[in-house]
Amino acid sequence: MFNDNYIAVLQMKYFFLVSLIVFSNCNTKKDNFGIGQIKVNSVFCKYDIDANRLNYKKFKLFKKGENITEIIIPKNKDSIIHNLEFGEYYIEYKTIYNQKNITEFTISESKCKEIELCYDYLNYQSNKNILLLDELLENDYLTIFFESQGCFHSEKDKMKVTKSKKTLVVEYRGIKYNLTPSQTKTLREFEIELRSNHSDGCSTVDSYSIFNDNESFSMTDGSCLWRGFDNLITLLKLKN
Repeated sequence: MFNDNYIAVLQMKYFFLVSLIVFSNCNTKKDNFGIGQIKVNSVFCKYDIDANRLNYKKFKLFKKGENITEIIIPKNKDSIIHNLEFGEYYIEYKTIYNQKNITEFTISESKCKEIELCYDYLNYQSNKNILLLDELLENDYLTIFFESQGCFHSEKDKMKVTKSKKTLVVEYRGIKYNLTPSQTKTLREFEIELRSNHSDGCSTVDSYSIFNDNESFSMTDGSCLWRGFDNLITLLKLKN
């Protein structure tokens, strides 16, 4: 049997966890010296995607390297975390590419601090894959093929990329576009995202293939979150 002191300790720990996480608005009126609070917002920074499409958001909160708690935010909710002592913190979470990302922040006042977790963030500079786009030679070409299958829809699309006088040319639905340096960067980022680790679990599955005469790379994305080809067309402004 547990003694009274042990039960009291358990009750205190339970009360702390309940009081730590509240799904409500930030309390900016109450002024507690040395104690702050944060509101954690889940967002997509690069793509125009509603973060509420995430089934849930899970992250770990740390202070000075010590794991305080793991938090799971239900769908369509933002998390308000109260009773945080002043100091340096960071939040560790996974993006839609299943890569660990860290957001650092400091609490130095009792006023509610808003923190954004960017779920489509990717460190492109850390890419270690050899991209077919980077190996494209003069007058060579590569093809990007996209297919999407769902319960109530089916679609296919593709684009062809060639290199002419150090400029990339995209052919899409019969029209050729000379890419600007900014658009070339966007296309390169697409291939890095394509080669990242994507999730499944959605009823719609998107299939991708990128290939030239000698090499090819294929993958599937069942997350219903990335929609890489559609977003690429939008960012390159290829839609009429």
